[in-house]
Amino acid sequence: MDQFASKVVEKCLKIGGSEFLDRYLARVCTGRADRPRMPLIDIAGDQYGNYLIQWILVNAAPHQRELVASHIRKHMVSLRGSKFGSRVAMLCCNPSLTTRPGPGAGVQVNRFTAPNDDRLQAAGNSGSRFGRGNHWAPNYPPFR
Repeated sequence: MDQFASKVVEKCLKIGGSEFLDRYLARVCTGRADRPRMPLIDIAGDQYGNYLIQWILVNAAPHQRELVASHIRKHMVSLRGSKFGSRVAMLCCNPSLTTRPGPGAGVQVNRFTAPNDDRLQAAGNSGSRFGRGNHWAPNYPPFR
């Protein structure tokens, strides 16, 4: 697969939505009589195509991820032997890597000890150029 063709297909997957991804997966997951493997496995082991499969495994809907992962697991031995396919195989074996980060859930935890200890606000009031203000204790001995 060509590098720029891979980028075009990735862009189509990003903006095409779930319907386009369903049609794409139906096409690449269907085996052909004239080829020994389905196109999905060839794409997963390709230098540039593996990024498409990684993107699908990270960003697609759960049923689409499972469809791709189930086909890839059947060819795990050959993909692990490939430099580029091993990345895809890793995503299929480790489900914690296939979840994409999103907005945090639950209660926001303040990183400062006290709720009103906003150091940026205190730095702005000190008039110092770098916002250190009264941060350094004056009782330190001078540097020699």
